[in-house]
Amino acid sequence: MASAPSANAGLLRTDFSAPLPAGVAASGSAAVDGGVLKLTNAGAAQGGDFRVDDLDGDSPVKRMTVSFRMLIGGGTSGPGTSVLSGDGLSFSFASDLPASPGSLGEEGAGSGLRVSFDTFDGDGAGAADAVAIDVFFNGALKGRREFQSSQGTAGSDFYDVVIDLRGDGTLDLFFGQYQPNVDAPVPVFSGLETEYTPSGGWTFALAARTGNLNDNHWIDDLTISTKVPEPGTLALLVLALGCAAVARSRR
Repeated sequence: MASAPSANAGLLRTDFSAPLPAGVAASGSAAVDGGVLKLTNAGAAQGGDFRVDDLDGDSPVKRMTVSFRMLIGGGTSGPGTSVLSGDGLSFSFASDLPASPGSLGEEGAGSGLRVSFDTFDGDGAGAADAVAIDVFFNGALKGRREFQSSQGTAGSDFYDVVIDLRGDGTLDLFFGQYQPNVDAPVPVFSGLETEYTPSGGWTFALAARTGNLNDNHWIDDLTISTKVPEPGTLALLVLALGCAAVARSRR
């Protein structure tokens, strides 16, 4: 992977070792440091966002694939366990992300796709908030895998994450930490139904938050790739719609 980032229609790739391209911004506690995107460091009451503008000029996205390496760990420990940490990291893919810096947190935001790596059960009930990898779409929980993504106080390893959302609304999610001795990430969700339908104007965000308990929430080797209808396909679609309109007018 080249060290210099690139951003064009449908693709952003960066290992955070060079200046960020246009259309990309870090806010809140998020900053690039030492070739790594640090959404938060291991400190209390932090919130950081990393946002990427629409890569496709409002064209409908019929497939979105994002991959990155993620570290959650090295922070405080909670009562009775070395891996209870707060609060987590999220990925959001939506057309209506709120603009406030540092506002997305471990649950993400917007009415589109949200993937949450939540490391602390804040409400104690586990219904809306749990130590789990969650997938939401349009505000509804679509899939939950109870799992602690934080490595705890001594955690310092990066693990692979791959999120693949297809035009038929199904999603695959891979996470390398699920089997630490396996080189490739393994499925957390496969063919999960989300109700996504291809549309345009989507933006992207990685975000994290800490409370009284905390972790490092770090990202490296980020790739976002989208696929939009090919020009020939769009031309045929327009022609078909035009012919249908003519036929209706003649009738």
